[in-house]
Amino acid sequence: MTIPHYSGTPVEGDLRYHDGGLRPAVGVHNFQVLRANHTYPAQAEGCGYTYNHAPMLCYWRGRFWLEFLSGPRHEHQAPCHTLLTHSPDGRSWSTPQVVFPTFTLADGALTVAHQRMGFYVAPNGRLLILAFCGKLPTPNDGTGIGRAVREIDEDGTVGPLYFLRYNPGYGPQNTPYPFYATAPDPEFISACAHLLGDPLMVQQWYEDDQKAQDDLYVVRGSGPFQAKAFCWYTLPDGRIVGMWKDHYFTVAAAWTPGEVPLPEPAPTIRYGWGKCWGQRTADGRYALVYNRHGGKPERRYPLAITTSADGLTFDSDLLTVHGEVPPQRFFGVYKDAGPQYIRGTSITSARQITPLGAPPYFILIDRAVRDEGTSYHYQPPATYSHLQPALLDQLATAFVDLPVPVYRGTTWTTDAPFRETAVAIAHHQQQGVYAVEMEAAALYAFATATGHPVVCFAHVTNQMAQIEGDFEKGADNGSQDALAIVARVSQRWRKLPHS
Repeated sequence: MTIPHYSGTPVEGDLRYHDGGLRPAVGVHNFQVLRANHTYPAQAEGCGYTYNHAPMLCYWRGRFWLEFLSGPRHEHQAPCHTLLTHSPDGRSWSTPQVVFPTFTLADGALTVAHQRMGFYVAPNGRLLILAFCGKLPTPNDGTGIGRAVREIDEDGTVGPLYFLRYNPGYGPQNTPYPFYATAPDPEFISACAHLLGDPLMVQQWYEDDQKAQDDLYVVRGSGPFQAKAFCWYTLPDGRIVGMWKDHYFTVAAAWTPGEVPLPEPAPTIRYGWGKCWGQRTADGRYALVYNRHGGKPERRYPLAITTSADGLTFDSDLLTVHGEVPPQRFFGVYKDAGPQYIRGTSITSARQITPLGAPPYFILIDRAVRDEGTSYHYQPPATYSHLQPALLDQLATAFVDLPVPVYRGTTWTTDAPFRETAVAIAHHQQQGVYAVEMEAAALYAFATATGHPVVCFAHVTNQMAQIEGDFEKGADNGSQDALAIVARVSQRWRKLPHS
């Protein structure tokens, strides 16, 4: 097995300097979301807690969302809860709100928050936020309570709190929140079920749930390999590169039992007690971001980046992404200095703008970006055209039992293929767009202006001719699947009141 390796220069950062003595990555901007303030809590997160850690980041519906845990002074000190903040531009952030509060266990102890995964955008477009409810003395050793989940609305409000998965010994009978499957919203349940069925996503949970007796986790820790802080990306040939804390890597043909080789440490990609983040970038290359040094592991700096053309050989010189380590204003145990908890917003390849699965599949278009001309003859300028709400309500759960996948989400309507540039594709990926097509925005604008019921589906059949055999539409050129969807739409449309 050939795992990722580094062949650039220098080999590691110089710990005498906070930037490691490395050249800066030109164009990088750093923004501070929260400044701890024990003296004036209202200027921070409201509680005056000074241990703030485990930030998780995502971008959804035109807004950045960031989750972090917060405790009084030290790591693993109760009470420790999880908060959420959001921003339209990454610079100005909302006042953090507690989304996963601590609660009291039967023995009187308070729970302690922990998380290695924060957000999940489901195929139906719902955004879930997650955190793990642990207990002292070690919340992430598998003896905790379970993983909690809520849904985030576009305006920043959050839905009811549920447990998504219980650790051994816990369940609805001894926890204060219900199981997700009892929720009244079938779309929320569907979003949770899709997450539980994604082996790569749930692999991030293993550390907190390591005593689980079922087969949810494809890779488990063994010996010095603890399987902590999992991250992954996909190579052009479909293989999956997985990476963990303590510089362990593997390359697998599929993330299924028996297909994942035993992870092994990468001799040339070394980092301390921090994490490593890897992803494919918008230009088709790959990036690794980590604290590169072979010295004292508690020194979690500098934060550096190296890139690769193939996802295996990282040969660009290390550059500093963040080289500042300010003086510690408030003491705390296990507050290792430096920018260390690394998360990225992933961009993947494109007609399939953001992959939801292997083509072919369908998307029930709930809104479409108006990057064409016809819609402006029917409606005033706006970013999107929308499916009529009554139709959306009737169709939201209409296709769950069909053999062909039908997702729900946003598309980009453009009537000029030459506009589908790499920059435009990357922009629409960041906006949460799933596919590009040529008609939906105009048809929905027409429907809004005239009152006629119009429903649009995107039949995603290709990845912009990026792979062999692209444009495969399925049996009989996709007509069987399309007719099944048309029939289901007809059945649901008849249930609507008609004048």
